[in-house]
Amino acid sequence: PLLNPFSFNGRTYFTPEDGYNINRVFPGDAKGLLTHRLANLIYEQGIKKSDYMIDFHCNVASALCFSIVKETAHHDAWEKSKKMAEAFGVTNIHMIMEYEAHRTGTMGQTAGEEGVPNITVELVPWRAIDQEAVEIGVRGTLNVMKTIGMISGEVEPQEGKQIIPG
Repeated sequence: PLLNPFSFNGRTYFTPEDGYNINRVFPGDAKGLLTHRLANLIYEQGIKKSDYMIDFHCNVASALCFSIVKETAHHDAWEKSKKMAEAFGVTNIHMIMEYEAHRTGTMGQTAGEEGVPNITVELVPWRAIDQEAVEIGVRGTLNVMKTIGMISGEVEPQEGKQIIPG
């Protein structure tokens, strides 16, 4: 599922109708421009009703697959988010908002502020379906589901991808 079909169809990060990046306007505004209304709908009908969240993104082909965990004042959500990222099984980046003040309005930050454990996963490559990325995404998602008790089974390590520890 795509959260912003307008930007996807326009092949850009920005909604062509208003020029905004949806991942910088959360929680949005029900009476705002198209991107803000879309973000608000996702916030109200998705984030606020979620127990956990994985936000999938994609990066350029030469990048590593990685997951981002954003610090939150909700200690329990922060700890669960770190466990989700570890279970997903790719390089983890712990984003400390004190050092990333310019990265506000993201879906992950908003979920964290609501107390929803979440990770943002960057798979590669962008604008293409890649078998390896699909396998990493599926395995990682199943690993998270196993870790949070949605399904049974053991976490399976990601194979064949460089992972930077620490």
